[in-house]
Amino acid sequence: MKMAKVTLLFYRAFDNPHATLLDKLVAWIDGGIHSHVEVVTNNAPWALHTVGCHLMRGGVSAGDYTAEADYCDIVTFDAVDNAHALYLATRGQGYSILAAAATRWHWLPTRGWACNVWAAAACGMDGRRLPIWKLFEIACASKASA
Repeated sequence: MKMAKVTLLFYRAFDNPHATLLDKLVAWIDGGIHSHVEVVTNNAPWALHTVGCHLMRGGVSAGDYTAEADYCDIVTFDAVDNAHALYLATRGQGYSILAAAATRWHWLPTRGWACNVWAAAACGMDGRRLPIWKLFEIACASKASA
């Protein structure tokens, strides 16, 4: 598989005036400081365009981060770039609360998409038991050279 530079956006749940109680709860369940992760597809002057699986957007979809981008950790790293193909194959599929919770409670079923599962798959990884904080560590450890 071909490696490429992939950029992930990790939404911080703490020290963030835009973060909701749900963001804080998700980060607590996940065990880290981030409540969400998406793949950045385009860095426009007015927004970061992303694709991923987002609970409030109903599942796999495209989104934009404007002011909230100031409260994100953005990491570009070397990974298998499967985002475009995965997005085309899964666009419109729903968000699975069970898939999200299964990263902490391993006895839960892992079917479906949650943000961490989708983003990991977009980078060629199996994210079914991969918490957001671990994906962040992997991305930081594999940062792309400029």
